[in-house]
Amino acid sequence: MTETQTISERIRDPAHRIDLIATFMMSVAIVFTAFCAYQSTRWGGVQSISFAKATTARIESSKASNAGWQQVAYDASSLLSLAEAYVRGEDEIVDALGERFIRDEFLPFVEEWIDLDPLNNPDAAATPFDLDDYRNEKLLLSEELENEAEGYIKEARDANETSDNYIMATVFFALVMFFAGISTKIEFRMLQWVILVFAGIGLIAGLLRILSLPYY
Repeated sequence: MTETQTISERIRDPAHRIDLIATFMMSVAIVFTAFCAYQSTRWGGVQSISFAKATTARIESSKASNAGWQQVAYDASSLLSLAEAYVRGEDEIVDALGERFIRDEFLPFVEEWIDLDPLNNPDAAATPFDLDDYRNEKLLLSEELENEAEGYIKEARDANETSDNYIMATVFFALVMFFAGISTKIEFRMLQWVILVFAGIGLIAGLLRILSLPYY
């Protein structure tokens, strides 16, 4: 009997076929387990970075919000002083308040409000703060930063979910290695094939899970 014939006979041997199939399944499972572990680690890093960015954005948002409300309080105080001086007929003080103490950002809204003649026009806005186009840049910045933080948090949650899904895929591959491994230790042929079928189902499930996930 030649060596070629011996190899041919071994390939036709059902037990050897089972060993080959089991070895192939375990090899594929090991490779993709390593890939899943790598991807899970990378997405875990994305999660950490996104959470850090969200924290930074929220801190900056809080700073901008505090500064904005301080400006609003100052503007309200300045406007009240200007209104009191106007009611007393102290035009020089009104001019001084308008030139020196009204902030440049707030001044256009005050002028727009005065042009509406609020003392005689019932349809005029009650204060400059009630104008449709009133805005405070610091408060707008705070809102933008808060939205940015929410975006980073969403990224972090998505990254965490992706990382968990890669871990779930490794569970399928672990089942593949388990079933494929024990299939070679059982003598009953039919049971060996049944166990390999379970291993194949696990392998397909794991591969489908990976194909449905983004990779980094």
